[in-house]
Amino acid sequence: MKPLIKLFDWLGKHSEKVEKLRPVLRRRWMIRLEKQRFNKSMRQQLYSNVKSIDKGVNRQSRPIILVSACENSMHGGGYRYNGGVKLFNLWVKLLRAHGYEAYIVTYDGSYTPWLIEHQPHISLDTVRQWEGEGRHLKFVTGWAPSTAFINLADQLYFLDAEIAWTSGIHLPILRKLLRSKIHAVATNSRTQQAWYMANFNRNVALIQDWSDEAYWYPKPEKRKEGLVGYMLEGPESDAEVKQIANYCHQNGVNLEFVEVAGDEGDVIDTMRRCDFYLGLNPGKDLLWGEGSPRSPQEAMHAGCVVIAYDVHGNREYLIHGYSGFLAPRKRPDLLADCLIRLMCNSDLKEQIHATSIELVARAFTSQGRWPLLRDFLELDEMESSTDISTGSRARYVLKRSELERHLGAPAYIAEEEIPVFAKYASLTAGTLVEIGAAHGASAILILANAPASAAIHSIDPFVPDSMGGFRVSPGECRRNVSRALKSMRIPHAINRWHLHVQPSYELACSWNEPIDFLYIDGDHTYEAVRKDFDAWSPHVRSGGWVLLHDSRREANAPEGKFARGWPGPTQLAEELKTRHDLELVYEVFSLTIWRRK
Repeated sequence: MKPLIKLFDWLGKHSEKVEKLRPVLRRRWMIRLEKQRFNKSMRQQLYSNVKSIDKGVNRQSRPIILVSACENSMHGGGYRYNGGVKLFNLWVKLLRAHGYEAYIVTYDGSYTPWLIEHQPHISLDTVRQWEGEGRHLKFVTGWAPSTAFINLADQLYFLDAEIAWTSGIHLPILRKLLRSKIHAVATNSRTQQAWYMANFNRNVALIQDWSDEAYWYPKPEKRKEGLVGYMLEGPESDAEVKQIANYCHQNGVNLEFVEVAGDEGDVIDTMRRCDFYLGLNPGKDLLWGEGSPRSPQEAMHAGCVVIAYDVHGNREYLIHGYSGFLAPRKRPDLLADCLIRLMCNSDLKEQIHATSIELVARAFTSQGRWPLLRDFLELDEMESSTDISTGSRARYVLKRSELERHLGAPAYIAEEEIPVFAKYASLTAGTLVEIGAAHGASAILILANAPASAAIHSIDPFVPDSMGGFRVSPGECRRNVSRALKSMRIPHAINRWHLHVQPSYELACSWNEPIDFLYIDGDHTYEAVRKDFDAWSPHVRSGGWVLLHDSRREANAPEGKFARGWPGPTQLAEELKTRHDLELVYEVFSLTIWRRK
């Protein structure tokens, strides 16, 4: 109490001074109050910014994966007949199948077509733009001199499939990158893995090659007995083939030899015709050989018996006398001995055929590689994964020939599209709408695979198609679907099917039900397919699927001929890529699949 009494006594004695000090004290108090308010405001703004950043991080938690071998404007990365480019395309396709946005990067976004299915390409300028926007990017390369691409990256994931280069003239660049930018290393052969572990004392992921199951599979009816395929692997290949042919002829075995060359589609067709495939690649390095030659493994996928030189990579899947045959490099006479032995023992030849096909079908698949790729790139498993090889609830994944047998009519859907189509139908429990019923093939796949609670609507005016010119009646379509469902022993599924015989845009005017799955395969002119999309896509709910058939036409295809699609749907698909409310999640042959955001 005493301090307070003294204070009041002092104030009483000096009241005039206090009155003079009052404005000064008030100003100081106001300044202090404004500082407190300012600090509070700044704290709130900072907190708000942090929350915004957190939300941005969450939105960008799914990174965009960029893969490239771009060195400069002269060596832009879009190389033709290049095993590394094919591997990059496989990686990007697998990433996109699992819900990740992924691209091949070339200098200007262009490339020379040669694969059956090239994945989306973007330019370095696009990458710079995305970096400026703060997008979450991950950079992948397997080519150490990819300077133009590497300069844009703070951190690299390095896939080495070319050890003859990285252990040779690229070694100084590699050492520098390992010290500065390379965050993780993967390779496609155990030999290369051991080289990295021995030289750099670091863990290296092993992600062996695989082939695209959508295209690389055997067709036994095409195989011609005694036909031997080979690729020119160097200046000595022609002479080696002649030596092998002469050696076999001298031993009473006459064989036909065919060079395997051209674009991927041509290579597949030729390999499917071959009884044998000669792997003449002697390796790029005397010690390390080839990292992992692609063509012998692809030949196994196509159904050939492979006889190859014993170089690194080959010996990791060619088990001599079990899944193929190996001979020391530069010994074409021993390759010929293997051919003679197999031609004289048809049981052994068919045994090797069956064993090699089973081995690659089980061991060299996208399904088997995905966990390795995911872990290497430090990715999360997306809940909305679109992988067609794992976790599918699809019950009826038929071969096209089986589908046509049940249907009793043609099925206008590609072999590789069927499992994808069935997968997405199986994931949709609500309302499914297809535009373009035709003979009923897609309706059967939807009815057979969609959950029992789903309602299926097919819309078709049953007039001649502008591209194909075929015509089907509503009665034929109904009979086909009924016949197929009975043949598949699920006749009750037809009770969920509604066939609307009218133009789709007419029905859309009175439609008021949300859609979970929209399949557009009606008239294929641009005007018609655009009209179908504009009329029906607004009804697709958030998270729903839009499937656009015949929408991946090859560049420079002859006018009027089907080439993995038609111009109209392909033009629409290109336009949809610029929309912010749709996300392209999967592509296979002519089919593109989009998710409504």
